[in-house]
Amino acid sequence: MKKIRKMLSLICALTLMFGGSNAFAAANEVHELVPVPPVDSEIMPFGTDYPTVSKPTYDLSSETYSYDCKEIMSTLYTDAWFKGSSTMVVKIQNYKCTSNPEFGGGSITVRVYNTHNEVVKTKTVDMALTTSATVDFSGLKAGSKYFVSFSVGGGLGYKYSFYGTISNWI
Repeated sequence: MKKIRKMLSLICALTLMFGGSNAFAAANEVHELVPVPPVDSEIMPFGTDYPTVSKPTYDLSSETYSYDCKEIMSTLYTDAWFKGSSTMVVKIQNYKCTSNPEFGGGSITVRVYNTHNEVVKTKTVDMALTTSATVDFSGLKAGSKYFVSFSVGGGLGYKYSFYGTISNWI
C-alpha cells in the first residue's frame, strides 16, 4: 500500500511539474524565430528578414509576445510589430551555446527598430556568467510600431538558443 501511495505521489508531482508547463505553453502562443540561409552574408547572416507590414502587431499595453530562438548564429528578427507602450521589456531565458557548451554565453545585443528599419534603441548584455537577462527600453512612442532583433556574440560559428517574452512590464 505504501508503494502505491509513493507511486501516486510521484505521478502527481510529475504531472504538476510537466503538465502545468504544457498548459501554459498551450494558452500562450510562442513564436519560433527561425534562421534562414543568408542572402547577403555581410548584412544578415543566418537571420530572418525584417517583418513586413502584413505581419501582426502586438499591443504591449495588453499583450505579451513569446518567442523561441532554437538556433541563432548571428542575428534574428521578430516576426511581428509592437506598439501601445512607451516601454518595452525583453526577457531572455535559458541562453546557452548549443554547439560548444564549454564556451559559455558570450554576449547578446537586443535592438529596437522603427518602421523605417532604423535602430532607435540598443543594449548589449554580457551572458558569460548567466543564462537569463531582462533588457528594458524606455522613451518609445506608444503610438508607433517597432520590431526587435537579437544578435549573438562569440564568433567561431557557435550556435546559441534561448527563449523569452517581450512585454511592457518587468
